[in-house]
Amino acid sequence: MIRNSDPSATPRPRPLEWAAGAALILVMLVGAAQAIAAWRVPAEHAVPVTPKSVLNGALTKDWSDRLDANMPWRAQMITLANGLRYRLFNGGGEDVRVGRDGWLYLTEEFRSDGHDAANLQRRVKLLAQTQQALAADGVQLLIALVPDKSRAVDRFVPSPLNRNTHARRYSDAMAALTEQGLQVVDLRPALVDGQVGAQRFYRTDTHWNDEGAAAAAALVAAKASALTTCGTPTSYQTTVAAAKPYAGDLSRLMGLQTAPRWLSPPTDTERAHNTQAQAAADQGDAGLGLFGSRQVSYVLTGTSFSRRGNFHGALQQALSCEVLNTAKDGGGLLDGMGQYLSDAAFAESKPSLLIWEIPERFLTLPLTTEDRWLDSVGLASP
Repeated sequence: MIRNSDPSATPRPRPLEWAAGAALILVMLVGAAQAIAAWRVPAEHAVPVTPKSVLNGALTKDWSDRLDANMPWRAQMITLANGLRYRLFNGGGEDVRVGRDGWLYLTEEFRSDGHDAANLQRRVKLLAQTQQALAADGVQLLIALVPDKSRAVDRFVPSPLNRNTHARRYSDAMAALTEQGLQVVDLRPALVDGQVGAQRFYRTDTHWNDEGAAAAAALVAAKASALTTCGTPTSYQTTVAAAKPYAGDLSRLMGLQTAPRWLSPPTDTERAHNTQAQAAADQGDAGLGLFGSRQVSYVLTGTSFSRRGNFHGALQQALSCEVLNTAKDGGGLLDGMGQYLSDAAFAESKPSLLIWEIPERFLTLPLTTEDRWLDSVGLASP
């Protein structure tokens, strides 16, 4: 049976649907205007429109490159999109997980390839082999194990992330390192104890702040000074700068370093510490190799933690001794140490104690070049 349609019964679009449709049309119009503006910018080496350029993708790549290079407001639009993702969906992108109260965490801290225990054992074995090789050259090794930010400040970790995967990673690592006879500093008392973690890490950065770095340096220095003494004691003094806003590396990973306040996480406050030597003896020429050739009692190596928060300066002040810093940004577990061991400075002037700062998450990440590393830095057994 055919029913007569009643126009009055036809559902009418709701205001929200009208708004969504209008927004979609607006976005399309803005995108088209941007594409036309970008395309009108003269190109020095434009790809000609030919059947060959269409089939091999050269024309498409040329158009894409021209849009990326010349599209008006491109950076602002990307920042706006990232900010809306954060504000509307609590999203931080692939590398960042958004926690509560403006706290951000590095996704890598939560990742697992399902072989964490095996990865840990192989890396601990590598560290033990490194210690044995260094001991043959008269060099002691001390490991400073840095707890994850998500361990130090766990009460703000986003609930969808299952922290149980790595709940025992730090304690398991401490036990495995100690069992292999390695000297290791447990930094949890300086960074994880009670409520202290939230005071010693930045909300928008994966690293410790200056207060956290100083607390960690005090524990490392206590252990280091018990293992060896300083050849040339030096006095140091630390000054603290006025507080200023600080945008951490996790904000940058989210693409929000230039976003307005209403689109970004709460800004951190930095009180930068600066440590300077007060009375250093003449150390002679330091012109050999990447790190110099002068004799030092202590060498620090590791990751970006050793280059953040004045950790190096605080360590020198706590030891009253010069410390050569060979740590490397973005170098993972092995790059900073490998670069130093391969340098002429190590061959010509070996330290009494080598301090290796290692973030706990690096001990269970998937293996990469570990099997060939000892040989590549000249520490493999003959």
